[in-house]
Amino acid sequence: DTISLFLRGDSARTPLANEYLCQDDTLTYTLPGSYDQNIQWFDMDTSRTRSFSSSGMYFVQGLDSSGCYLEDTLKVTVNKVALLSSKTNLCPNEEVTLWLDSSNVLSNLLWNTGSSNDSITVIPDSSSVYWVNQAIGSSTCYDSLYLNVSELSYSIDSVYSYNGFGVRCFGASDGGIVLDASSSYLPLQILWSDSTSMDSIHGVEAGNYWFKITDSLGCSVSDTVSITEPTQLQSTSIIASNYN
Repeated sequence: DTISLFLRGDSARTPLANEYLCQDDTLTYTLPGSYDQNIQWFDMDTSRTRSFSSSGMYFVQGLDSSGCYLEDTLKVTVNKVALLSSKTNLCPNEEVTLWLDSSNVLSNLLWNTGSSNDSITVIPDSSSVYWVNQAIGSSTCYDSLYLNVSELSYSIDSVYSYNGFGVRCFGASDGGIVLDASSSYLPLQILWSDSTSMDSIHGVEAGNYWFKITDSLGCSVSDTVSITEPTQLQSTSIIASNYN
C-alpha cells in the first residue's frame, strides 16, 4: 500500500503556531483547546499532541465544541547551527578565525568571549573550547569547537662542564649539549647549526650553537646555547745570566 503525505491550506495565512527548534531536537506540540473533535493531521493522524523534528508547514483540521470546522497550519523551522574554523590544531600564539554556519539569519549571537559578531578571531595560549549560542524564537541553539594548541617545549638537559667551562682546555673540542624536548605532536625533528639532527651534540669546540625543534604539526621553537672555554695560557720566558 502507498500512503501519500500532503500539506494543505493557504500558505499566506498566519500559521496556528510558528515554532523553532534546534537540529537533532524534537518539538512536542499540543493543539489548543478549540480543537474539540474529529482532529485530523496532514498524514491522517488524529492525535491532539504531535512530535516534529523537521522543518515544514503541517496542516491540521477538526471541529470545535460547537461542531464548527477548523483548519490551520503549524509552521516548524529547524535551525541548523555549526561552529566552523579553518583549522583546529594550532601552534602556540597562532591566530585563527571562528564563524557560525546557520540555516537562519545570523543574529542574536552570543560567544563565550562575550562577542555578538558573526565571527571571532582568537589567539589561544592553550587548548580551549569556544562556543556560540543563537537565539531563534523560543529556542537557543548551541555549538562548540575544541581548539588544540601544540604544547611544544624544551629544556637544556645538560651542558658539559669542566671547572665552569664548556670545554676542558682552550681550543679543545670536547664540549657537548643535550636537549630534552616534548610535544603533543610527535615525532620531533631537531636541527643544529652544525647540521646535527640528534637531540644532542658532542665533541664540539667553544662557540654559539643554534638549534630548531619542529613537531609533526609544523610548530617550531629555536634557541642558541653558548659553550665557553678557559683563556689561553701564556708562556713567559725568563733568561738568567751568570757573569761569575
